[in-house]
Amino acid sequence: PITRPHDPVQMSLNGKTSGFTMEDIKHLERYARLPRGRGKKILDQVLDAFSEWPVIAKDLGIPEALQTHVGSTQRLKWR
Repeated sequence: PITRPHDPVQMSLNGKTSGFTMEDIKHLERYARLPRGRGKKILDQVLDAFSEWPVIAKDLGIPEALQTHVGSTQRLKWR
């Protein structure tokens, strides 16, 4: 399940706040009663959207230091 710990912007998945795996996504998929494979499709859509961050951030004029910081917090590769 998804829970919100003390940090208002930090969410958890399957009891974790980091180090998520595809097994965690599959657990959420079962918990939410999504069709098999839907969790992976949703994850792929989210990763595609976030992969555009550098272009969007530059277009919006976001300071480079913030662009770099936000980019470094994104986990765009999953097993």
